[in-house]
Amino acid sequence: MIESWNIHMNGRFSMKNIEITGHTPGVLRRPFRQLTVLLLVFATMGLETWSVAGQTQARPATVVRPLRMVPAQPATASPLTQDARGEAAAPSAPSAIRIDDEPRIGADEAARLKQIYDALPPEEQAAMRNFYESMEIDLLALFMTEPSVAGRPQPLLPLVTRKNFARTPQTVLAARTRLGLVQQDRPEDAATPAEVAEWLHMNVMAGEWQVLEWFLAERAGDEAPGIYSHVIQSTNQGDPMLLPEEVLALANAASGEPTDWQIDVLGQLLKQASTRSSTGPMLGEIRSGTRLFGGADESNHPRTAALLARAGMPDEAYLYLPPIDRVREQQDARGLLIHGLYHADRDETLRAWELFGELALIEDADFKLRQEALRAAVKRLPEVPEAQATAWLEAVFASERLAPAALEVIALDAMLLGESSLSETERARSILVMKSAVETLLDSGRVDSRVIRVPLRMLTIGLVAEAEAATNANAVRGGPPPGVAMLMRAMPEENWLDSIEPSLAVRAYRAFTGVATRADEIDVALDILETGISKYPDEAEEMGEEFLGLWVNRLRPNAGSSQNAAIQAAIGGQGLAIVGKPLVCDELQIGQLVVPFPNCPTEEYSTYLVYRSETLHRSPLKAFSDWILEISQPEDGVLLRRFENSRLK
Repeated sequence: MIESWNIHMNGRFSMKNIEITGHTPGVLRRPFRQLTVLLLVFATMGLETWSVAGQTQARPATVVRPLRMVPAQPATASPLTQDARGEAAAPSAPSAIRIDDEPRIGADEAARLKQIYDALPPEEQAAMRNFYESMEIDLLALFMTEPSVAGRPQPLLPLVTRKNFARTPQTVLAARTRLGLVQQDRPEDAATPAEVAEWLHMNVMAGEWQVLEWFLAERAGDEAPGIYSHVIQSTNQGDPMLLPEEVLALANAASGEPTDWQIDVLGQLLKQASTRSSTGPMLGEIRSGTRLFGGADESNHPRTAALLARAGMPDEAYLYLPPIDRVREQQDARGLLIHGLYHADRDETLRAWELFGELALIEDADFKLRQEALRAAVKRLPEVPEAQATAWLEAVFASERLAPAALEVIALDAMLLGESSLSETERARSILVMKSAVETLLDSGRVDSRVIRVPLRMLTIGLVAEAEAATNANAVRGGPPPGVAMLMRAMPEENWLDSIEPSLAVRAYRAFTGVATRADEIDVALDILETGISKYPDEAEEMGEEFLGLWVNRLRPNAGSSQNAAIQAAIGGQGLAIVGKPLVCDELQIGQLVVPFPNCPTEEYSTYLVYRSETLHRSPLKAFSDWILEISQPEDGVLLRRFENSRLK
């Protein structure tokens, strides 16, 4: 039985050196070692931090401290031992190297970790640092520890990453002043890493991009990718005050081919620079060809197209875009994205949506690219024909991996819809598309509604907020607000409302009762109200009073309507007003208004042709009157008859 055990690393990721204390049966050693390897390899990949200490316990807060690097030592076999039954046990693992009861990471392992770290983008580097900090290891300090281990120079990258390359007028001028007016010598080979890092920082801040290119190519060695990543990421803060030519020089400073995320950052820098400076000279350099961009070398063209597309220059990017047929044939996901960005920047919405939607559904494509394409496609859904949008959404929600991301994007869009610059009708259409998307997912039967309750709640809040805004919006010429009829179709289905919290469901019933009332669909409003009250009887009184208030306000035109103006004119003795009787029942009761023709027929749904009797002799009017009476047959449910009243004369 294992009484207690601890895991220590001696500098080799083979995990052969595992110190085991207490009585451990020999048969458990190999499975235990394999499990330990899996745990630590998974952790290195940036997954969860695993803590092993008998039973899982919370680690107390400790100070993060670097571990000293020591030369790696080969594992030595231990003599066979016998267990309590006299059988040969597995060789015991050598003890981990310790100083003051603390484990050390060997030089080889530290170098390997640094190589892994340098190749990662900034967000994954941060995740790696956080993981090792949970094991009380400061990676950056570890890379800096001891000037020379087994003949290796002290790493430069940790010192560079502690430098801030954000450009302001003060920092740029200060760096230029320190450099002076003459060309500075390059650092000597004997210079300390701290001196080299300071020299590099000063030159980059002063805009000496050729110096950066030389340093990364000739001096930085295998640390060049990490240093370049930090420089461009740190430069892309605020307004770096770069010219387009400087951004191109910074892009060409990369020691190797820039990665996709680095091109994205450089594109952002170029977009900012192009807003206030001419791009002509920079584009001329690209046409002539640089080491990494433009020219006759076709291998540079996709990279050039991506840079220019990210910078918001679609026409210039198109010159370097590979044909769409070749992009599809090669399953070039990034090329497909750049084609989509090109059409999006040209306001060719449907074409851009088709390309973004196509990329989002490519299962083998990089998932980050698929997510970006998904967001771009969902953003344009309101402008896509409903049949196409529905078919695409069905395909999206059929993907096990893409469906949660799609639901997240749709829910966030719904929450932020009220802050958008879309018109009421466009927002109503957006809501309708979102509602259709989620119902597609719910109707598929592949997902438990309880699992998606949180995004479903967020989406419902967005729907309800739009419905409430439409209910309270000002009418147009006495009619319903724009988009309110379309918004009625966005009422969530019953299985949806049953999946969310009751308080939010009640709010939805009340909001869409108001939408139907504002749209003059009183029967629909009563149906929604009845369903809501049957499910939540405790809310009946409040829901009923709210509906009645909306209905009364709908029947009584507001002060700015044409009907109200006609009523006020009639009260003032300025003439007759033809209005619905419910609108003036109070005025009739108190005698402010009278009905001038009490003997007029009042059949429900009647149609009247009103004219002065002395004008009937006019040929056009008589012909029209006779034609109406002739075509109106009782079997059609329409009965017109001539009604004469002496007071009309």
